[in-house]
Amino acid sequence: MERFGAMMSLHVFTVILMFGLICNSLPIQDSSRPGLIQALTQTDHDTPATPEQALTSTFEGDMILTPIQKKAIREDVAARKTGRYGRKRKILADTNSYWPQAIVPYEIDPSYAPGKAMWNRIKVAIQMWESRTCIRFIPRSMALSQQLGHMDYVLVRPWPHSGHGCISNVGRIRGQQSINISSICSAGRIAHEFGHTIGFVHEQSRPDRDLYVHINYNNVATNQSRQFEKYSNSKVTTYRLPYDIGSIMHYKSTAFSKDQRLLQTITTDDPLVQKWMGQRNEVSFLDAKLANLAYRCNSACSVPLSCQHGGYVGPSCTCVCPEGLTGPVCDTPHIQQGCGGKLTSTHGVIQSSNYPGNYNPDTECSWLIEAPEQSSIDLQIQEFHIEDDFDDVCNNDFLEIKLYGVQQVGQKYCGESWKGRNITYNAGGSLLIRFVSDFATEESGFRIMYRIV
Repeated sequence: MERFGAMMSLHVFTVILMFGLICNSLPIQDSSRPGLIQALTQTDHDTPATPEQALTSTFEGDMILTPIQKKAIREDVAARKTGRYGRKRKILADTNSYWPQAIVPYEIDPSYAPGKAMWNRIKVAIQMWESRTCIRFIPRSMALSQQLGHMDYVLVRPWPHSGHGCISNVGRIRGQQSINISSICSAGRIAHEFGHTIGFVHEQSRPDRDLYVHINYNNVATNQSRQFEKYSNSKVTTYRLPYDIGSIMHYKSTAFSKDQRLLQTITTDDPLVQKWMGQRNEVSFLDAKLANLAYRCNSACSVPLSCQHGGYVGPSCTCVCPEGLTGPVCDTPHIQQGCGGKLTSTHGVIQSSNYPGNYNPDTECSWLIEAPEQSSIDLQIQEFHIEDDFDDVCNNDFLEIKLYGVQQVGQKYCGESWKGRNITYNAGGSLLIRFVSDFATEESGFRIMYRIV
């Protein structure tokens, strides 16, 4: 019997997104978002690195830092090691900025022709953020610059030298800034770089990361330990959001490893959650929630909503729900083709559609087990046959048991080795279980007994 309540009791809700205001030569006040930038520390103009400087001085592998950003990070790392933090200001509150009106002017290098592979990847990456936030990436023009009151923009361009990589400036800086990409950069990796552009740093740099992941320094390549620095609590702006192993901004488990095939540099206590780490398939629910909070995407909404289970009011003034939930206030599980439902009995059965026949293709459904706050929920897997993708990440069909909260990614199961497994959820309250299948290779599925105790 496995117990996971200790992890749930941590509830250290801090975030990774660190923003600040850099004074601009054409300052503007965004009246549509009152109070958003006034409280942030202002500083002098910073100067972006040239492409040549960027390639030799990236931080954490893909972040191009300006001189002021580098200085601030060095000071923070030194202060954390000595315990002398000095002024209580946020590390990137002096070095990053929001994009006014949540608009990012951009330009794609002419070498990426419209309709060709790299141009399409860039557009898909942009859509990954635009579809889940109020942030808009708009081709730069003089009219747009006049509307925004500044000339700042992002140039997406090819990797300037031999070799391959994907790198970006962090936050909004003065004038032209860059996202440099090469042919190895998928749409998801480019979306990761756009995350840096709007102000995200890496998830595992959070000050609370050691509560959720372990850095295996013995597996880190020579002289690369500095890539795993974390920021101090005194330097981080927080929105009380939980750590997100499934963030598009999280390192993969073998980042900067001596052996990318065999040695993991980042591991979780629970190997079944490890499967989500380093994903570049989508902007996660918590990534999108964080961007929406930071850019005040619901500032124009007048009717308050009580979104449940970690849902939040999005740009359309409706509740945006975690994966697996829907409804006006995020209290309804996804039900599809006889799969999924809300469970209120003290005991019962959860099974895939058509069980013991093959489950349906192209399905996403979920079960919400509702239990009193002081109770626990016991699960016993009686049968389990789900397509195995043989790379230990379950990217095709999978069952997800959200033991660590509805907002966060959960344990991910596929294959045929889980029959007889017993699991206990003892954090109290509701437990969400989600099943996803793709278009091909259906199997007989699963049958799980649950009991509320």
